[in-house]
Amino acid sequence: MAYLWYNIEMDKTFDILTCGSITLDTFVEPAEMDIVQQKGGKEDVMAFEIGQKIRMKTIARHVGGGAANTAVGFSKMGFKTVCLGTIGNDDHGEFIQHQLKTVKVETKFLNIQKDAPSSASIIFMTPDGRRTVFSERTTHGKFDHFPHQVPHTKALYMGHLDEVEMKIFDHLQAWKDENPDSVIAWNPGKTQFSLGLKHFANILHLIDVLILNVEEAELFTGKKSTQVDINTLGTKPLLPTKNTHVADVSVQAQMFLEAGVKKVFITDGIGGSQYFGINGEHLYSPAYEDMPSVSTLGAGDSFSVGVMSAFLKGYPSTTQLLWGSANAGSVVQVFGAQEGQLTLEEIEKFAH
Repeated sequence: MAYLWYNIEMDKTFDILTCGSITLDTFVEPAEMDIVQQKGGKEDVMAFEIGQKIRMKTIARHVGGGAANTAVGFSKMGFKTVCLGTIGNDDHGEFIQHQLKTVKVETKFLNIQKDAPSSASIIFMTPDGRRTVFSERTTHGKFDHFPHQVPHTKALYMGHLDEVEMKIFDHLQAWKDENPDSVIAWNPGKTQFSLGLKHFANILHLIDVLILNVEEAELFTGKKSTQVDINTLGTKPLLPTKNTHVADVSVQAQMFLEAGVKKVFITDGIGGSQYFGINGEHLYSPAYEDMPSVSTLGAGDSFSVGVMSAFLKGYPSTTQLLWGSANAGSVVQVFGAQEGQLTLEEIEKFAH
């Protein structure tokens, strides 16, 4: 791979560095589409007639990927944000940079891979907000310049990393040594889940905040969760809810905490989200029920932004969980993983 590196200025201090995938996402909502229910409890499937010209109700292009989504979200919250990831040396890469700069995200630390187009996804949407993603990961960041040639920040946020990018974990201790007062947040992806929790035993003690959903927690730990009556959860809901049952993920959370993680947030879509702390603290926030879903893409990233923004502002765990829920609830109401993310002023009014 050939890379083009921007000049590095080391005299700037940023609030947060986001690290992970960056893509160009094209959203498509067909005007003509059948949803077929499969037998045996399998997921529904989208159906199109082969050979036909399908009319589109909606088509839109947005910057996506965990690093970009969270960078935009943190910038909206008022944090001085720098994004670390890899884009191609093409028109799509220029578009990505322009869009990030528009919302005041620092882009000079992006890797420009000269021999590949920017990674891209096509997202087919159903009328009720569900999605199928066709993705092509063409750019891969080696992160060879991490941690010594990236700016000092108050926090590091890591999203999904592919096999090549996982080399960043080899340098995580060095980054912590250079930024001893900074916090590390991690929202792992399927590449990490497939390896299992034990594979990351040497870095989990460095993770201050771990954010993942129920299915991901199950895959990571190898332990299945169960649905329990909400009245037996052991903690009162932070919001009104129609839910009668909730996922019991206490076993999974305890495994993360015993491995050295300081704070664990586990989401479950419309089922809400839970927080577990090393002091035995357990909180449950239902999803905001007055926020209709148009597209669930980006909900996880926006939840992470809400949680970490409250954390960096010094708010308690209760506020962290509520800000995560509010930001996720807002982003699912529009197409794109960034457009619905709340500003600091909006979320302070909404979730207090």
